Amino acid sequence: MSAIIIGLIVYLVITFLISLLVSYKVKGSSKNFLIAGGTLPFLFVIFAQIEQAIDGNATLGLFNLARDFGFWSALAIPLGLGISLILAGLLFAKPLREKKILTIGDYFRVKFGKEVEYIAAILMILSFSILLAGNLAAVGKIVENIFIFIYTYIGGFISDVVTDPIQVITFIIGVVGALFWIIKDFGINAFASETAYSLTQFTSSSSGAVINWATILALGLGDIIAVDFIARLLAAKSTKDAQKGCLIGGIGTIIIGGLFALFGIGTLVLSDGSSELFEILRNNFPVVIVILFLGAVITASFSTADGALLGPASLLARNIFHKKAKKIRGYDHLLKYTRFFIILMGIFGVFIALKIPQPGILLTLAFDVVLCSLFACFALGTFWLANKRAAIYSIIIGGSLRLLFFIFTPTIFGVPNTLLYIKNNIFTESFDGWATIIPFIISLFVYIFITLLLRNKNQLALSNT
Repeated sequence: MSAIIIGLIVYLVITFLISLLVSYKVKGSSKNFLIAGGTLPFLFVIFAQIEQAIDGNATLGLFNLARDFGFWSALAIPLGLGISLILAGLLFAKPLREKKILTIGDYFRVKFGKEVEYIAAILMILSFSILLAGNLAAVGKIVENIFIFIYTYIGGFISDVVTDPIQVITFIIGVVGALFWIIKDFGINAFASETAYSLTQFTSSSSGAVINWATILALGLGDIIAVDFIARLLAAKSTKDAQKGCLIGGIGTIIIGGLFALFGIGTLVLSDGSSELFEILRNNFPVVIVILFLGAVITASFSTADGALLGPASLLARNIFHKKAKKIRGYDHLLKYTRFFIILMGIFGVFIALKIPQPGILLTLAFDVVLCSLFACFALGTFWLANKRAAIYSIIIGGSLRLLFFIFTPTIFGVPNTLLYIKNNIFTESFDGWATIIPFIISLFVYIFITLLLRNKNQLALSNT
């Protein structure tokens, strides 16, 4: 057994044991299980928000994009995630926390009623099943996936968030160490390229500009409603801690993502002929860097998969079946049903991971679903007018249109659509990216139009009485 494998096993076991050891803090409470009792310290909020940018979904997708398409195409992922955190800190943290909610599904119920709560919960469950699948695909090994299910089932959010600082710090050390190692052997010119930094990646459709902008849009806005992201925001000890944690976390996400994109470009000078991240690291870098690097990525995938299991399971228990966070015969029924649904979500996530084993694409697709269906009513209902009928029309039309485009478009963010594609001569690969942007814009217009229409009708009826 190689030193790398032994080091990774030690790293994973230590992380796993820490997660299990703190699980006693759940104390039979669903609030502790879902949002750490709302007592998360400021620094933990920062690390918890940054952690989502270094999981297997983000890092493997970003690495491949940097090598294949260039720096800006790769940066689209952390840029989108960072923007979502910054916007949440500036705009959404305060109104969300003021509602004293336990899940994001609760917010849709408070704003629009139970019908919209059900619809939103179902869509977010679908979205996070895709996110879960991406992290299961990134981890890949059955044993590691069993670890994820065990510590999620036992410790919930507490087991997740306690190891985030370890993951983020070791990842930064690993990336910076790898960058210096490349510079030591090849000089700063290892990162020089005529095409890798071309802004045509944002201006020319032939260079993937539409897909890159769609990625930033899907992550920058869709991630704001992410179930695990909202849990981190609600878990903060205070609203100010939540706001500052999001802002600093967003900036950190973009910086760390940029460094990793540079690493991806720098590996192109290596002559071993490898294209897989693990092989490149194993063949060209010191054992310590490899262990820190891969250990952080794998355990961050554990952490995100934990949130992707816990989020939809909590939505099923609380917002679909409406189990309350109170003890009956000494047992919290919301906690009991959440744990039951964790098992079901794990099975569903594995199925999707087997159908589309593309971690980076699954990350973007997960928030793409939320962006096109839910963001319009969420944002406009928060800062303008909350209208139940407008929300329902916006969700159905935006979501249905995105599903239709998904079925008939041969690629998903540049990757072949192997999940659900009906061959046709109307939608080609050039429509990829627009399949996200168009439904999102239409969902906004639908919400605004229906809200204004109903408001004018109500004003007319009042004027006639």
